[in-house]
Amino acid sequence: MSEDNRGPAVTSVRQDEAWFADRLDPGSASAVRSRAYRVSGPLDVGLLGRAWQEVVRRHDVLRATITEAGGRPVQRIAAADQVAKSFVDMGVVPDAEDAEDELCADIIAEPMWLAEGPLARLTVAGTAPDEHVVVLVAHRAVADESSMVIMLDELSRCYTAALTGRSPSEALRAPLLQYGEFARWQREREGSAEHKRMLDWWRDELTPAPPALALPLHRDRPAGPSVDGGVVRFNWGAELAATLGQFAREQGVDPAAVLLTAFTCLLHRFGGADRIPVGLPVRSRPWSAFDRAVGPFDSQLVLTTGFGGRPSFREVLNRVRIQLRDAAAHGGPTEGQLAAAVNPPRDPRHSPFFDAGFVYREHESIVESDGLLRGVDVKDPALRLRGCTVRRERVDPQWSDVDFALLIDEVKPEISGGFRCRTSMIDARIARFVAVQLRTVVEAALAHPDLPVANLPLDTPVRIKTALVAADRIEATAPVTATVTELVRTHSGEALPGVSYAELLARADSIAAVLPPGPVAVRMASGAGQVAAVLGAFTAGAHVVCLAASDSGERARSVLADLKPVVLLVENAAADDKIVQWYKDELDGTVVDINAVEPAKPRPMAVATTDLAYVAYTSGSTGRPKGITQNHAALAQFTGWFATEFRLGEGARLAQWAAPGYDAALCETFAALISGATLHPVPERIRANPEKLTAWLAAEGITHFQTVPSFAREVLGVLERTGERLPALTHLLLAGEALPAELANGLRTALPSARLINLYGPTESILATWYEVSVKLHGVAPIGRPIPGRQVLVVDGEDRPCPAGVTGNLVLRSPYLTPGYLGDVTTNAFEPLRPRPELGVAGGTCYRTGDLGRFRHDGVLEFRGRADSQVKVLGMRMELGEVEAALAAHPSIADCAVIGVPGADGLVSQLLAYVVLAEPGDAPVAEWRRHLVRRFGKTLLPLTYQTVDALPRNVGGKIDRRRLPVPEPVVTPVEPNSPAQRAIAAIFAELTGATAVAADDTFFAVGGQSVQLPRLLHLIRARLGAELSLWDYFADPTPAGLSLLCTCETEEE
Repeated sequence: MSEDNRGPAVTSVRQDEAWFADRLDPGSASAVRSRAYRVSGPLDVGLLGRAWQEVVRRHDVLRATITEAGGRPVQRIAAADQVAKSFVDMGVVPDAEDAEDELCADIIAEPMWLAEGPLARLTVAGTAPDEHVVVLVAHRAVADESSMVIMLDELSRCYTAALTGRSPSEALRAPLLQYGEFARWQREREGSAEHKRMLDWWRDELTPAPPALALPLHRDRPAGPSVDGGVVRFNWGAELAATLGQFAREQGVDPAAVLLTAFTCLLHRFGGADRIPVGLPVRSRPWSAFDRAVGPFDSQLVLTTGFGGRPSFREVLNRVRIQLRDAAAHGGPTEGQLAAAVNPPRDPRHSPFFDAGFVYREHESIVESDGLLRGVDVKDPALRLRGCTVRRERVDPQWSDVDFALLIDEVKPEISGGFRCRTSMIDARIARFVAVQLRTVVEAALAHPDLPVANLPLDTPVRIKTALVAADRIEATAPVTATVTELVRTHSGEALPGVSYAELLARADSIAAVLPPGPVAVRMASGAGQVAAVLGAFTAGAHVVCLAASDSGERARSVLADLKPVVLLVENAAADDKIVQWYKDELDGTVVDINAVEPAKPRPMAVATTDLAYVAYTSGSTGRPKGITQNHAALAQFTGWFATEFRLGEGARLAQWAAPGYDAALCETFAALISGATLHPVPERIRANPEKLTAWLAAEGITHFQTVPSFAREVLGVLERTGERLPALTHLLLAGEALPAELANGLRTALPSARLINLYGPTESILATWYEVSVKLHGVAPIGRPIPGRQVLVVDGEDRPCPAGVTGNLVLRSPYLTPGYLGDVTTNAFEPLRPRPELGVAGGTCYRTGDLGRFRHDGVLEFRGRADSQVKVLGMRMELGEVEAALAAHPSIADCAVIGVPGADGLVSQLLAYVVLAEPGDAPVAEWRRHLVRRFGKTLLPLTYQTVDALPRNVGGKIDRRRLPVPEPVVTPVEPNSPAQRAIAAIFAELTGATAVAADDTFFAVGGQSVQLPRLLHLIRARLGAELSLWDYFADPTPAGLSLLCTCETEEE
């Protein structure tokens, strides 16, 4: 029955979702479906228009518009004679003969406005005599992919009828049922026991919500709406198609199901998650009476494939089939229905359930009751226009509604398809690389289906070998033939402010004269005396450990007790110095004050590059410092590379910021001195004061400054407040922590004349990789490529090299690795690498960093966190460093650290952030929440905050997590405490039925649904007079946060 002009018509759930999406991004290109054709021959455009009007007349939904009333969607159906605007005759378009693709793309890109219509449009444009393009575009609120096929088929029949003198209506039988009847049936079914059973099954299936995928992204997700996309096509030929078809027949599945399984395996390998969610559009027409009806009958099947137990490919294929079978038995709820049932964290920028999709033959797939997967049974016709030749014009959409989707067009006689991706996150180069990886997985799985998925190759041995060679810089350095002491002696001029090289070396020689070979402790502040002491120890053939003069705690005692130095060098130590006294009493050692040393020549001493140079102590897992030994060759090689790469030499001024107990201090010292530069030790009193340090950098004309990213953030704040540009600074080097992209971008803006360098590596290799930031970054800065003399491998649990895009364990090989740890240290960090000769991996000595990383597809290395600092919160994996970096980007925060807080069951139930405020005052928790929502979106973090005056740091400047304060009890959620908060909380309760709503409760947390949000905003507008958008809601979806926006809105008015 037609619904022409009979008042508002019932909307379906799918139409409600389309309306909600339109509220987020009005007129979005992702809201339409399209087909384009080239037509050669005597096309009668007028008859085609009348044929199209007959199609629109037959299907009420094609005359629909959807508007808003009271925060709810309202659908109206126009009369059958009001369809003229749905047909567009562009006439002859000048200069279009050789640009049909662009013309079709422009036609498709013309926005469709949900409230105005038309929501289905046929456009004809002439490109030359007897040459046309015909483009059908329909909004997702009125048509699914099967409907596009039906409309084209009916258009063809009606046009043929009109050409032969028959009425177009005579060519077709009226559809048995209209889409409106489906919408009414769907609404009536919502309260039924059958519907409840369906949602209960899906709730169990999707709880907890599947984890976010570790896709090979090039950039982070944009903060606002972004559907820009593109398609990268592939064709894998007939031979592979035949092999695929044979294997599928043997397994009793459709070839598409095999490709879907291979895609799922590839996604699993990228990040190693135990559950991989993929969205699969499926046809959801309940009865055959709807088979010829037009409308949005489609829904999204969320396939969550498990990879527990190291399954083979054949086992995963069976799991996929079982999941498809079970899903078919429990109906096809829409994504909105799933979200209402499961109530996962929402992010308006993408689906709450999946970031990857699978589309078979452009249509909704059909899932059979036995788990078989096939395309729709009506194959897309090549639009039949009598007397004309019609060719399909493939116009790949310039949008993507998921981050990454595999499109399969055909599986015989050839396998053809493509990858559709959001171009704001994944570029075409990466998509092409992933297509090669997927083909490799498919070929391997077909040849060896019983091989564990973890063992399936993702790349060819040749490509892996090539990547390994590119990451191997072991031979890219000349043999070390001189120690740093010998190199320093080749220079003259100013070594330190007011101290010449000659004066420094003379003092070092005098100190060397009183030192025996063996371990020597140097405990003094940074400065000329400390440098002379280290040089003197090296000259005497001793190896050193450096301690800060202020280090008088348990750590200093542990280091001295472990190393047992024969001499402790000090400078003007106080008579009651507790460490000096303890060293004498407990270790019976000799204390030498360098200021009391008489001028003398050292004893001749041959020091080999293989001799031990220093011991650096870092925090061990047991809490006791761990001594890492390093020889002269490693120190000379690294500082030589550093000086050359970063252009140190006469006239350069390098700041020694690192504390004396940190190996970076030695590297800074000798990188400067072996190159003839001047070393400027940072005065201890200003080391941690960003304002005074920034002024000192400017006053001293420092050219090279190395620090950690967290302190660089504080310096950046000073630069932005003062406008200082440090014109003398040519190099800013950051190490020790992950470098957030927004910090890197800010530093490049504030310091336009400086090279910005991101350094990575453990103390065991001094450093391992470097990356120069020369473009705007997203996410976290890469760690780049290996430093000469090192090879960096990314390996899986069995020491197999990981292909590009796959996260694995970072392993280092180098002749400059530490010879080992001092004393009795139990570790598997130096467990030999298992050889992989087929891939060019020799095996043998290595260092297992405990870090995670992956190679980008351009060979650049990314740091992916610590293997031991990932936590699971509510079933979701989180990297604490990533949360810290995002939180630290807020301007009100000077410093922060994030830890996981376990519940009574020992599992992490929430995160706790220790925050140092940039300025005194109240903590703007609501702002921080909005800030993190913009960054993490759907992963709304259960995060609480504790403000502290400062974060404890170790000698290297890194946060010492063991010394963080004991977490304070979590504060009970506060009651709404302002009229606006109380009004919004009341609206929450009114819409959800909640009996109590706290000021920091989210709408979804108290039972709200996405489709209710427009109603929520309507009530806020009606009762508080504030016009808020859906994006405003998602910025801070609590009464406290929304009340602030209402206040701002009122103030602006």
